[in-house]
Amino acid sequence: KTITPMNKYFEITSDITKILKESTNIYFEMERKITVKLSAAKKAAKYFKVKEYLPLQKITKENKDGSLILECKIAKEEEILSTIFHWLPHIKVIEPKELDNKVKEILKQY
Repeated sequence: KTITPMNKYFEITSDITKILKESTNIYFEMERKITVKLSAAKKAAKYFKVKEYLPLQKITKENKDGSLILECKIAKEEEILSTIFHWLPHIKVIEPKELDNKVKEILKQY
């Protein structure tokens, strides 16, 4: 009842478009400095081939057994943890070791 049009508009900048395009969840960050390397088992590999579940996801190697080595870029660990847990036991953190340790610690506590 009390809405007044202001004739002002939000202008979409190229930075915002880039951030939204690179994000795969609720974490929207300007810089992604952490490179994560993951191994996806054959059962999960076909899904990672057709959809990007990880920010700036790329397949770096397809193994003979059907598994994949994936790389992605994140800004913070929280950005990727839920995706890792979603794909367990078919995904494993290779690098960074700190992230692998964090996943293992959370699972141990669970």
